[in-house]
Amino acid sequence: MSSLDLYVYQPLLTEEEETKTVADLLKEKNLSDKYFVVLVNGKPASLTDRISEEDEVIVLPKLVGG
Repeated sequence: MSSLDLYVYQPLLTEEEETKTVADLLKEKNLSDKYFVVLVNGKPASLTDRISEEDEVIVLPKLVGG
């Protein structure tokens, strides 16, 4: 049995950057939305959703099977 790694990300933004998008985060971490899903404050997020330092962001691998 294998375990899944759970990543909780707290974005650290510079003063010029107030928010970033989910797509920016995935690109920064070299992750593809094809293989990962992002939750922001416990809800599924789209690539265009903005995240800020106050948000809790969780990146999970997509699971398939049957």
